[in-house]
Amino acid sequence: MSVTLCFLLVSNDSWSQSIKMASVDWEPFYSSKLESGGVVTALVSAAFKRVGHEATIDWYPWHRAMKLTEHGHADLVMGAYYSPEREK
Repeated sequence: MSVTLCFLLVSNDSWSQSIKMASVDWEPFYSSKLESGGVVTALVSAAFKRVGHEATIDWYPWHRAMKLTEHGHADLVMGAYYSPEREK
């Protein structure tokens, strides 16, 4: 199974030094219950760190994560994939 991750709903301030991510628990890939948030969270955080950004993540129900990002309270939703509905 191939997993493709996209980051949608990126706010205008997302390329500041601090990146605030929102996501849901989706074990075994990423979850608040896993060490370091899981392998995907660790990889995403390391990628941001490599280009000079500090990433933090907060865990929410899906709808709340999307709304928080839409309203600029988070910079991105980790693990969101493309859909025509989200493109709007």
